[in-house]
Amino acid sequence: MGFGGCGGSRHRVDFARHDVTARSGQSSTSNVAIHDKDRDYDGDPKSRYDPDDYYILRYGRPATRAERHAVAGLVRRYYAYAANGDGRRACSLMSSVFSHAIVGDYGAQPVPSRGRETCAIVATRLFKHSRRRLKIDRSSLKIVGVRLGSQLGYALLSFKGMPDRHILLLREASRWKIDAALDDVLV
Repeated sequence: MGFGGCGGSRHRVDFARHDVTARSGQSSTSNVAIHDKDRDYDGDPKSRYDPDDYYILRYGRPATRAERHAVAGLVRRYYAYAANGDGRRACSLMSSVFSHAIVGDYGAQPVPSRGRETCAIVATRLFKHSRRRLKIDRSSLKIVGVRLGSQLGYALLSFKGMPDRHILLLREASRWKIDAALDDVLV
């Protein structure tokens, strides 16, 4: 996907590289001939996750049942809007910070005849670019976990026939919002 994970870097936290491979002395760039599910070399090829996914898998705390239900609904609605190319509705589910940042990060230079770029215009353009892929992703989307901190969180996603992914969340006024254009692969 051309823009998977776009924009998440603006708010992404380094988490001091809580990387299990760094602590165990293993190198994730070794020349071992084992490819795991996220196509790197650091884990058991039969495992769903590997040690370099630690910073997301152990981030914060697991969501309560109610939180998980709310985040799952949010993510499903977001993917539905994205798959239908509905940038306006997708932007309503984004954090206010990201909905402003997406314009600067991915918007074109303003053209007098087009007027001012908005989150809805930019998001619609991004979604249109990957519409076929978004429809496939939406049809097989499963939320397999939710990890939450006080302000940031991650929804862990699974799609048929693909490595697991995650999407960044941000709490605003006691509600979770999407804080990235789309998901990103687990490292």
